[in-house]
Amino acid sequence: MNDNCNIIKPGKFSIHVAADAKRTEFDYKNESVIYSQLPVDFVFLGDSIIERWELYAYFNKYNKVLINRGIGSDITFYMLKRFEADVIQLKPKCVVILGGVNNTVNLNSGQDANSILCETISDISKMIEMCSLHDIKLALCSILPTKKENTEMNKLIKRINESYRELAKSKQQIYVDFYTEFTDSDGISLKNNIAEDGIHPGAFGYSIMKKVLKETLSGYDIII
Repeated sequence: MNDNCNIIKPGKFSIHVAADAKRTEFDYKNESVIYSQLPVDFVFLGDSIIERWELYAYFNKYNKVLINRGIGSDITFYMLKRFEADVIQLKPKCVVILGGVNNTVNLNSGQDANSILCETISDISKMIEMCSLHDIKLALCSILPTKKENTEMNKLIKRINESYRELAKSKQQIYVDFYTEFTDSDGISLKNNIAEDGIHPGAFGYSIMKKVLKETLSGYDIII
């Protein structure tokens, strides 16, 4: 990297942390954005559902600059740790955040649902505070439900989304409700034919997300 271009680099957290998977790549890309003084319209931050979203295939009408900073298996704790590097220093007009589903995986290792909920909301709250300080609009997206077998995980996802909605309202931020469009008649699990693996949406699922996001942002006079 060019030492003359001062960029924020959080460094690697651990060889076992998902956020390390793209750290070097993102550092180089961030440097390029800053060096070229590229005006960024949107940064998408999150886990694999963001990472796999081919943004320009869905948002290409208005020539907006869209930066994808999704990392598969990432959790909100590490999203927060890399937030200054992957969002704040890029100075986007708006950040779209979709994360938290991987936090719920800790149910399988015995962590209490209430503590997972509290940790997740705390992490997101700190991201909101950072955006407020830097005059960046924030769109907080609901977590998508997962396959029917994940009953306890899906119950927690529903609780987190309810808290996301309340948090966004209390902090005067934007809440993007993907959850309603993706939830089956049981009220907690993913509809059939949305994701082959029961978690990650295919092209049809992403087209739904595009529609919901565009309609939600347009209500705040934000064009994507």
